[in-house]
Amino acid sequence: MKSAMIALILSCLASVTALADNLVLQPDAPTRYTVVKGDTLWGISGRFLKDPWKWPKIWGMNRDEIKNPHWIYPGDVIVLELVNGQPHLSVQSGQDMPTIKLGPEIRSSGLNNGGILPIPASVINAFATQPRVVDPATMANAPVIIDYRDGHIVVGAGDAVWAAGHAGNTENWDIVSAPEPIVEPGTKNILGYSVRVLGTGHTAIAGDPMKIVIDTTTSEVEIGNRLIPQDNNIRINYVPHEPDHPVQGRILDTVDILAEAGNYNTVLLDKGLSDGLDVGTVLAIYQPGQRQDAGIGYGSSGAMQSSPPAQQQANIAIPASRVGVCMVYRVFDKVSYALIMTTNRSIMNGYLVQNP
Repeated sequence: MKSAMIALILSCLASVTALADNLVLQPDAPTRYTVVKGDTLWGISGRFLKDPWKWPKIWGMNRDEIKNPHWIYPGDVIVLELVNGQPHLSVQSGQDMPTIKLGPEIRSSGLNNGGILPIPASVINAFATQPRVVDPATMANAPVIIDYRDGHIVVGAGDAVWAAGHAGNTENWDIVSAPEPIVEPGTKNILGYSVRVLGTGHTAIAGDPMKIVIDTTTSEVEIGNRLIPQDNNIRINYVPHEPDHPVQGRILDTVDILAEAGNYNTVLLDKGLSDGLDVGTVLAIYQPGQRQDAGIGYGSSGAMQSSPPAQQQANIAIPASRVGVCMVYRVFDKVSYALIMTTNRSIMNGYLVQNP
């Protein structure tokens, strides 16, 4: 009897998905799921929805709740039910089991509070090593390391350097490599500068030049390296979601990959904050379409052939094809870094991104 009731509920839920803003449930979506350690928000969402990025819709979340989601913890039970005729999820606490609505409360923003992360922690930890993107104005005013003053050939944590340039009120610095311009294809506009973070430091003596004490290093620090204000703003508590407006862009670079990228590799997009992207935005990836000349011959019977005698050239348009989805995890003014979540082939520079 119980199994029959579950089957009936799932049948009813499946029948209303077309009315729920294209929410399509998995055929084997559970009515209840207990969260376990190691789960991710993307993975849990995929248990219920064919499109995991539609997670906010099945929870009935508003924009503020997407930006500041409630943590889900191992032991919590996610319940699938009908609310006003539409599929809806709620969570029951693993401790006292009251049913609560997913809301904007945040217990902690750290990695160690035990909450379920959007993607694996090992991937999030790698974000800190990704290049930073700096806008042209910040790069133009970035102080430059001009001297070690202590006779060191190589400097590291605990050593001091001197830097020239106006520092403003900044006290904590990222020490970065020589900037590499990020150029927009076609227009050749500079969207920003990519830099590698070599280490961190703080101002010991203000002025111009100023004395900087190096706090940490990941690579050798040299004369000519730049200083930019430190940025540790990497959000880990967010919900995968669709853009709330049309987005069309392209992949500028497959980061740290020679030519092609796959699942959980990073790509650099030519869209950012100024285009309305934010952390958690999910975009579909398309292989660009192309036009191809093909010889089409017609025999005496009028049947189409692939060879002469009477060959004509036909210009055939091959449409763009969808090959995967990516999710933005770090966003700057005009560009952003996104993680490839799923793909059925290798992703290359120049591939297109748009609303999923």
